[in-house]
Amino acid sequence: MKKLIVFLFLCILALWGVQKKRQDKKNLLLLQNIEALAGDEGTIAVRCFLIGPIDCPIDHKGVEFITGGDYR
Repeated sequence: MKKLIVFLFLCILALWGVQKKRQDKKNLLLLQNIEALAGDEGTIAVRCFLIGPIDCPIDHKGVEFITGGDYR
């Protein structure tokens, strides 16, 4: 009977360890997804030319043309 109790205790302990590792992996994956969503997709080259009515996203001066990048 004592061996059975020790065996069951060890089984429960092993299952708890496996569950803990799975939870750690899920937490790591969640953090990586959050960082990927929050992170910038990289720098995009933007160039502003001439003097005009459009606001340049780099220095916020009035320019005539903007090339490259996402300049909404």
